[in-house]
Amino acid sequence: MTTHDRQVQKALSAVYRMAEASAKGYATAAANMANPGIKILFKFYAQQRAAYSDEILAELRGLGGDMKPGRSLPAMIHRGRVNIFAAMTIEKDRQERVILQEVLLGEKYALRAYRQALTAPFSAQARAMLQRQLDEILKADEQVQLLRGKDGRQGVIQLLSPTAPGQKNPAELTGVIQKIVLSETDLYRGRGATVPETMLSGAFGGALWGALTGLLVGLGVLQTTSPAPQGLQAVLGIWALVAFAFLLLGAFISAVLSLFIGINIAEDDTLLPPQNGEAYHLLLQTLEEAPGRDGSGQKIAGPST
Repeated sequence: MTTHDRQVQKALSAVYRMAEASAKGYATAAANMANPGIKILFKFYAQQRAAYSDEILAELRGLGGDMKPGRSLPAMIHRGRVNIFAAMTIEKDRQERVILQEVLLGEKYALRAYRQALTAPFSAQARAMLQRQLDEILKADEQVQLLRGKDGRQGVIQLLSPTAPGQKNPAELTGVIQKIVLSETDLYRGRGATVPETMLSGAFGGALWGALTGLLVGLGVLQTTSPAPQGLQAVLGIWALVAFAFLLLGAFISAVLSLFIGINIAEDDTLLPPQNGEAYHLLLQTLEEAPGRDGSGQKIAGPST
């Protein structure tokens, strides 16, 4: 294999892992999202990224690759973190913002991976494919930024039913930027973060906090120990032992709590099918002020979904 081929395969493997992680990441965000319109939109984006990974894998195999690139460990930890952060945020408005922020973090790394990959010496066909995918990722990133609030504007999504009585005609609504009509086949049917991934993320975070707590507690133990241990080696040994014990304790407790979080989210991830065989109709709008708040920031009526 030439150096040129190795560079191309390495770059394709990197964006394949990222596209696959993005599909599962959006599915994870959708599973935690209470807003049905955003849930459907995220499942659409997840299916889009899954299609991208299939395209990239086909290109890889065309170059002689016969194995799927391995999964990304940081992506697995991040998906689990989305589950944990969402479960720990009780207020619905705050929970939605937390999820949107985590999605934007994932998109940041996706954009970086694609831009870095495009520096490789691809064929014209492969480059056009990756550039098309990158352009669509940029559009999705812009939409998620708008949903969270950007430049004094706030994006909202309404889930419409064409046959619902008394519903306004979309043409009569102000601030409409896009209408998306989706069938169930357009939505991702796979799972996002698995229970083991949620436990892994919880254990990782718990280990970090446990180690930090152990270092502080160990310092206190050393200061109160009488008689003081002799020698630097003994001092460091006690300190490391206390820190390691708290690390294990933090990882274990967090992993157990994350187990229940992962199971609960997996059981609650439901999406009602379109009524009477209709498709999902999503209406994307922008408002000058955040929905549900007046000019003083006080909460009023929320957006309809």
